[in-house]
Amino acid sequence: MHKFLCYFEYAKKWGDPSACNLIGDPAQTNTCYVGSILDNPNLDYRHCADVVRVSWKNKCYTQYAVLSGEVAYCDYITTTNEQQLCYDSFEYETGE
Repeated sequence: MHKFLCYFEYAKKWGDPSACNLIGDPAQTNTCYVGSILDNPNLDYRHCADVVRVSWKNKCYTQYAVLSGEVAYCDYITTTNEQQLCYDSFEYETGE
């Protein structure tokens, strides 16, 4: 449990969800991704590329686009349907 909390708190504080990759348990890794990506004002898009799970990597870019108010971050997503979800989420969340 200490390992999880260490990586989780680091990921939240420094906006680095890639730290969650180091947690061995899949359920705890997901919890870490949720806490470090969703509604985290410290999120830093530069760490999104290092997120191992592609779905969470895409959520990372989507969330950062919304938080920063810059839809261009959706362009980092390489799959067309996920990229469109990013654009749609951005429009929904920002009204732009």
